[in-house]
Order: sequence, then structure tokens, then C-alpha cells
Amino acid sequence: MFTSISKYLLQKKYLTAELLLTTFIFTALTICIYPEFSTFNFWFSSAVTYQLPVILTQCEIAFLIILIQTQKKAAKNIFSILLPVLVFIITGFNEVFIAVQLFILAAVFFLDASKRISKTFWFAALFLFAAGVLIVLLSPGSQVRAEKIEPKSNYLAIAAILYHMGEVCWTIFKTPFTWVALCCCFVAGNENKNIIALQPSLQKLYKKKWLLPCLILLFPACCIAPAVFALKGGILPDRYLNVITLFTLILLIVYSFITGATVNESVSFSFLSRKIKILLLYSCIIIALLCNTQVIDAYKSLIAAPLYNNILTERENILSLASASPTKTAVIKNYGNALNDELKNYPASPKTFSGLVQQKPKLLFVTDDLSTVYSLDVLKKYYRLDSIIVK
Repeated sequence: MFTSISKYLLQKKYLTAELLLTTFIFTALTICIYPEFSTFNFWFSSAVTYQLPVILTQCEIAFLIILIQTQKKAAKNIFSILLPVLVFIITGFNEVFIAVQLFILAAVFFLDASKRISKTFWFAALFLFAAGVLIVLLSPGSQVRAEKIEPKSNYLAIAAILYHMGEVCWTIFKTPFTWVALCCCFVAGNENKNIIALQPSLQKLYKKKWLLPCLILLFPACCIAPAVFALKGGILPDRYLNVITLFTLILLIVYSFITGATVNESVSFSFLSRKIKILLLYSCIIIALLCNTQVIDAYKSLIAAPLYNNILTERENILSLASASPTKTAVIKNYGNALNDELKNYPASPKTFSGLVQQKPKLLFVTDDLSTVYSLDVLKKYYRLDSIIVK
């Protein structure tokens, strides 16, 4: 994605190391601002339905930039065929990507000032987008989930929408890394103002300064509201908000870049030498990267991981043995009791160690499979057990 932006929009050739560093910083920033990273990354089904389409959407953005900007007919033909298929695949993952794809297609239609995209592409893209929407909305799984949801009042639904919008804003702006990245994008836009002013695709964003702030407010609302009403006023899982937070951040980055380009004064800090600028930039990035809860939880998870692994391994062995026994009954300790037994193997460990491993860091610990009736039923069916006794 950054290669396409640098080559076709900024029309600059950056070193591979610079592009890799930019990609690393962007990836680190997205991890820092996710409301919940654990299920988004470590839970297989969630990683497939949320993380994979995020990657594909970034590829889609890169391909759309090439499609609009390139003059090569062969490349246009290839991406005109590939992109509608990609739209169909991404839309079919889950409900939030319906809204994401709708915004992307609307943005491309609006920004394609020179009308470089053919009508055939639009017909294919919109047809496959509609097909993907129907598959998601009419799938049997969606109907089954809807039947199990208890309806809430409209007031609770509105409160849930406002709460989730506040949560998205909070997770983005509470992170110092966000402010450092937005400031860097502002300076980069200021330094590239002449190039941006000549780009037909960015002219409308450049002239209509109110457009992006409206989109930044409208996008999370349009993603959250339909999902909340689909849940009959219920609360959305944080892994759903990860996607909304990510693309809201991308809109903020674009807005910072365009705003920097509209400022007439130079903010390039020309009074500083290049070495001092690089030193200050890297220092701010490193400090901002370390100032977030995800890094803290990562260190806690590294400390707790060996005990966590031992507990789950022992639990799996007990369930497997019970499945092969004639009684079909498993007796398992809950996570707290199992953890206390594991800590007895470290009698000389300091209280700090015991306190850290008992905190259940969010990056590693999602929930205890033995804590809900639903999870116990799933385990009984999977291991073909008659009962599971938790002590």
C-alpha cells in the first residue's frame, strides 16, 4: 500500500528500507490502538474473519490507486478484473466490511475526477458487492444468532452506539503514538504540498476541507449503528471495533496529511540539521511506542505464558483421558485454583511474580473456557463427555 502511495500519489521513489520502516511504524500503531488485540490475533476464527479482510482491504486500496493513476493498459485490465473479485471476497467476511467497502467504493467514485475507471468495472464491482451483501445478510448463521438475541429498548441501543463511538475515539486518541504519527503526517503533507495540489484525485479533498472531518465522524457511526440494531440494542464485541478503529485512524492520517498541505507556512524545521531531525523523530517514535498498554500487557503475557501453557496443556490432557474413559466425566480445576497449584512449584518466587501472573493480561488471556455454561457445553460435545465437573 505504501509503495503505491509513494509511487503514484506522491510520485517519489523511496528506498526499500524507508518503505519497510513506514510499514513497521504503521503496523505497530494499529496494534497499539486496537481495543482488543487478543481475540483479533490469537483466536483462529476471529483472525480469519477480521484480520484477513483487513489485509485484503489494504491490498485493495493499493490496487485502486494503481488502477486510477497508471497509464498502462495491461495493468488497468488486470486490476479491473481483480478488484471486483476482491470486493466480493472482502464483503463476504462479515457485516463491518459491508460498510467499509461501501465507503471505499463511494470514495473512489467521488475522487475519480478524471473518470479513469470504466463503467464495466463499476458494474462488476457493484454487482459483486451486492452479491456479497446478500450472502452475509441471508446466511443461516446470521438468522440463528438473531433468534438467540434478547431485544433491548431503543434508548439502550442509542446509548450503545454512543458508547462504542466514544470507545473508538478513546482508544485512538489516548495513545501517544497516534499523536506522533499524526504530527509526522502533517509535516509530510506540508513538505509535499506542491505535488498534492497537482493530483486530480486529491483536488476535492484539497479544496473541500470540511469533507474529511465529516467522513471521520460518519464512518464509525455508519459501521456501529447497523450492527447494534442487528444485535437488537446489544453491545458489540471489541474485535468488531478493531476494524472500525483501524479505518478511522487511516482517515485521520489522510486528514492530517491534507491539512498539512493546505498550510501556507513551512513547518519543516529547516533550522535543524538532518541528523538532529532523524534523532528527534526516532526518539519520539520509540517513546510513543513504549507508552501504551499493549506493550505492558505483552511483557506481562511473556511472564505468565509458561504457567498459562502448563494449565491449558494439563486441562487438555484431562479432557482427552476422560473422553477415552468409560465414565465420560472430567474433573478439572478452574484457572485460579490451577494457577495456585502451579505457583507451588516456584516456592522461592517473589510476590511480584505471583502478582503479575495472577493479573490475567488481556493480550494473552481472553476468558476461561470453564467459566460459562456455553463453553462447557462446547467442550462436552467436542470431547464427547457426559459431564465436566469444575472445582
